[in-house]
This record gives sequence, structure tokens and C-alpha cells, in this order.
Amino acid sequence: MKHFYTDSLAASWMKKYHGVESQMAYRGKASEQTVYYIHPDSLPLLEPQDLDIIYRTNGFCQTVGVHIGFPKAKAQIEAGGCIIMRNGDAFMWPETE
Repeated sequence: MKHFYTDSLAASWMKKYHGVESQMAYRGKASEQTVYYIHPDSLPLLEPQDLDIIYRTNGFCQTVGVHIGFPKAKAQIEAGGCIIMRNGDAFMWPETE
């Protein structure tokens, strides 16, 4: 599964505040759509960390390590949930293909 951003601002935010490296690529012709694939070395940053805020599949937000344990947080992400905040900064969850 490949993780990517179609928004250059989201890719830049994630690099600046969370250290996520990405690689620009084009889908189809260069004028159609630019995507920013997350570098494989940065994929561990998508794993839940202590005190992350997770938006769960049931519509609730919970704090990892306080309201929800790591195994359940990881299961929620695999089921379609996402991290929305880390260390007080917004966390832009990538798209997947």
C-alpha cells in the first residue's frame, strides 16, 4: 500500500512539523495531478505514538495511551481511523492506493 498527498501544502506541513519525507511524482501527464508519495523511511511516523489524538471509525476522538491503548489504536487505524494531532500540531493523514 502506498501513502501519498495530493495537496502540496499538506506534504510541506508534514515535513516541517513531523519530519515526513515525500517524493513528488506525476499521475498521467504532468499537468493532470501531482502527488507526493511518502518515502518508505518515513512510514513508521504513521504508527500511533503516545498522546496522539486519533479519530476513530465510530466518530469519536481519543488520546493514545490515555483513553485508548496502542494495540486498539493500531487496529483503529487499520480499520480506517487516522491520527489527527501529534505533539499539539495538526497531523495530515495521507491518502492510500
